[in-house]
Order: sequence, then C-alpha cells, then structure tokens
Amino acid sequence: MFKIFSFGMGDLFNLGNIERIGGIMQSFLDNIDIEEFTKENEYSESSVEDNNISFIRMEEYDDMYLLTINLYGINIRELSIRYDPGIIEINLNRSEIQKSGLGILSRNMVVRKSYNKKFENIEEIEISRVLKSIDDGILSMRMPKKYLLENEYNIIEVESYEDNVDN
Repeated sequence: MFKIFSFGMGDLFNLGNIERIGGIMQSFLDNIDIEEFTKENEYSESSVEDNNISFIRMEEYDDMYLLTINLYGINIRELSIRYDPGIIEINLNRSEIQKSGLGILSRNMVVRKSYNKKFENIEEIEISRVLKSIDDGILSMRMPKKYLLENEYNIIEVESYEDNVDN
C-alpha cells in the first residue's frame, strides 16, 4: 500500500496541510476543462459518407430489391430516399449518443450525424408496386424489378432444317 498524501492524517486540519490539499486539488483541476462537463445538452454535427454504414442494407433478389433501414435515432421527416434509373441514394440525419470526458467526470453527448449512402447499378424498378412498411423500428422497402430477366435459357438444337414453302 502507498500513501497518497505525504503528511499524517492526525493533524489533517492544521493550516499547512489544508494549503497542501488545496494545492493538490488546484493542480488536479487545472488539467480538467470544467466547462466541458457543465454543458447539459450539447449537440454537434458531422457528415458521414461511407458504403459500410451498418444500419442501412440493400439486398438483391431475382425479382426485387429489399432496402432496410434501422430507424433508431432517425427523425423520419429527415429521411430522403431518391431513385434515379440505376441509382438509389439515401440521405438522413441520425442522433447518436457519444461519451466524452474522463472516468467519473464523463457525460453523454448527443451527436447529430448526416449520412449519405448510394447504391449503383440498380436495375429499373416498378415504382407503382413499391411496398413500404415499418416494423419494430425497421423501415423495409420492397422494390420489384421492372423487367424480370430469367437466367435460365432453353436452347433447342436443330439438326436439319428444310424450307418447304409449297405445303
């Protein structure tokens, strides 16, 4: 075990010790920005453009695309999904909680981030048949493809061919 204070605790309240304690506390507080911990609701904003945004997912199937967005922290009025032939672009603002500070003097700060995600090489979508739903805070959009291309081709080999126009 070690001693934090170099003076005895028996005469803790003598004038010399109180000045030492005051000096120790002052040097400790000089290293901490008190204003950072006294602000209650501070918001900061940042912008994120990343293709690895985990709460936005796009899945492609043979006949449709499925877009899912976890709406936690998102004001749905600030969500924009834009479709142009070949591109789906999503813009949204999301509030996230970030810890700042040290140890017992830490606090939670609300950070507002703007996200932009773009999906390219999208086949044409039948806009009139798009289905939207929100279940348990997850926005799902089922977007059927306009022209369903079949991957299976039937090839018929012709061994002989006669052009018989008279019959």
